Amino acid sequence: MLIKRLEPQVIERIAAGEVIERPAQVVKELIENSIDAEATEIDVEVIDATEISVSDNGVGIPKDDLALAVERHATSKIISSEDLFRLRTYGFRGEALASLAAVSELSILSRFEKDECAYELKSHFGERLAIGSASHPAGTRIRFQRLFDNIPARKKFLKSSGAEIAQIRRTLKSFALCHPKVTFRLRNQGKLQDFYQKTSKPLLRVQEVLSTKPLYHLLGEENGFRAEIYFSSPHEVVKTSQNIWLFCQNRWITDRTLQSAILESYRNLLMHGEFPVVYLNLTVPDDFIDINVHPTKSQIRFLDNRVVFRFVHEKLREALHQAPWNSDRNVSADDASIDWPSRHAPQTPPEPNQWVNFEFTPASQQKDRSVLGNDSYQRVDFANENIQPMSSRLLFSSSAVSQQPQNGDTKSQFCEDLFSALGAPQGGFWEQMPILGQLRKTYIACKGASGLIMVDQHAAHERIMFERLQQSWKSGHASDVQRYLIPPRLTLNSEAVEALNTLAEQWMRMGIELEVCGPEEITVNAKPTWLTDKALMGALEKCAKELVELGGSFRMEKRLSDLQSTMACHSAVRAGDELNFEEMKSLLKQMDEFPLSGFCPHGRPVSVEWSWRDMEKDFGRIV
Repeated sequence: MLIKRLEPQVIERIAAGEVIERPAQVVKELIENSIDAEATEIDVEVIDATEISVSDNGVGIPKDDLALAVERHATSKIISSEDLFRLRTYGFRGEALASLAAVSELSILSRFEKDECAYELKSHFGERLAIGSASHPAGTRIRFQRLFDNIPARKKFLKSSGAEIAQIRRTLKSFALCHPKVTFRLRNQGKLQDFYQKTSKPLLRVQEVLSTKPLYHLLGEENGFRAEIYFSSPHEVVKTSQNIWLFCQNRWITDRTLQSAILESYRNLLMHGEFPVVYLNLTVPDDFIDINVHPTKSQIRFLDNRVVFRFVHEKLREALHQAPWNSDRNVSADDASIDWPSRHAPQTPPEPNQWVNFEFTPASQQKDRSVLGNDSYQRVDFANENIQPMSSRLLFSSSAVSQQPQNGDTKSQFCEDLFSALGAPQGGFWEQMPILGQLRKTYIACKGASGLIMVDQHAAHERIMFERLQQSWKSGHASDVQRYLIPPRLTLNSEAVEALNTLAEQWMRMGIELEVCGPEEITVNAKPTWLTDKALMGALEKCAKELVELGGSFRMEKRLSDLQSTMACHSAVRAGDELNFEEMKSLLKQMDEFPLSGFCPHGRPVSVEWSWRDMEKDFGRIV
């Protein structure tokens, strides 16, 4: 078969297929041109998926440049090959308008800022018509219709008009996010569908576009890298990753490294299937990135993905550990307290056998089952304690209620005794919260400022244990350790044994002592008291596999985090464990020590709130 030179029309259609995949891609290219032209107002008008116009108030195109605008590889953005490595504009290939002209009926109407009138160029599927004068304000309007009519094979792969317009709206959102000082409008068949007014406050624009409030701002810089991040609290989650918006050098991109860095930052804060709302705009040195990877410019390459991952992960993780959402919940002690009666409450709890029954257990009788030492939360073996039966451990028993006198003075004393036993609110957010009781031996009921708050005792204690285990590991002080009389052996391949042994010091900080006893065998001489053999061996095998396949100390840190989560879960107070008042108070007090105490290490919420308003609606008091 002889080699032949392709016809120009065939070449143009092949090139257009690489640059223009669907209508949203066309809109993206045209908006990029508008922003490069310094526009402050951009309007997108959609008639249907194949007929769209984009207008702006930018500097416009001079009459003499109109013909060049639809020539392939003609651009005002770059001059030499060196410019590819220091791009400051969106466009640089000079292919978008030429590709669009080849597959549609195209009209470019523009008035250059120094010209007295506007000029219009029309193109019919690659055939350029004469340029004529027209009336138009300063700026440019580009309209295309009958998209892909000359390429039926491409047109039949377009999705429904609704699906294509939804993608156009998403494209507009991406520009609205990173250009808050530009006004964007989208009209669908004459009706205004999206409107983003320009603002000098980026946070307001991001919250408006992502429809999430509040969002928290982070600006991190290090060694020429800069990350501006707006992120949601773990309370505000969605079911897909579509609300993780990634930008690099102000370009909307898709990148697995950056997305993994964000999701890893939220590790131990989200449940499976939950995703945060995040806007990330990353700026890196020019010589660290290659933007010229694909004609759509949505894919990029970093010189070293690990550096980028570590930078984004560390900055976002540090911000999350500060739990800025906690500042939103802080209320005064007066707002968070029970409505105290006018008479002063007595300072000592009521006498035994009165209606309030908390069954305080002396500390000397409590059994320490915690890995955290003497200052930790204490648990009681209720099976061996001499505790009188109670009715679901409610605050007042039926016999006590029946003994209440009915006169007004005694009613006040009745309330005073209750509130005195609860204790006046003081200390941190959780410590100052009045405790109402324990429900189903699983939940601690508290009175919050705006509603009834239920605290999952297992999830709360699990987070406390997890955080303290992490603290002990980072400080190098291992928790309670037990040595084996007969050390268990783990058989692995030689690479896995070497990988585990290389990080022996890190394991030792966790209280796990490993010893190589053969080329393919390793023994465990010691382990933390509360970690089961099964959990330990499974974690070691999985960690060894990941270290061999993926390498890096980050995998070690992640695996240790999983181990610590397992340890915390196995040693925390369980659902079904009965707690006395002192134990519940101690648990809430310890929650104030850790900013992330609102979530267990598996991402489950520690507390839920039933607001007074919802309560009144459920009771039919309000509508």
